[in-house]
Amino acid sequence: MDLFTLDELTELCAKHDWFYNFSDDHRVWEKGTAEINRIRQLMLGLQEQGMGREAKQIYENWRPEGVNFG
Repeated sequence: MDLFTLDELTELCAKHDWFYNFSDDHRVWEKGTAEINRIRQLMLGLQEQGMGREAKQIYENWRPEGVNFG
């Protein structure tokens, strides 16, 4: 079983391009999609470890207002 950390989630959210979906460059879109999938994986893992509330708070703190995808 993988162990996930809140610090790892924070770091990924901080580095993530939240507007990747608007890019005309397919490489940017692919990178952004891979990153958001990793963020989702971390959030699920943290939820299974009993840290779902904290994970959601981190995600919501980094997600720009009005960005409902990703």
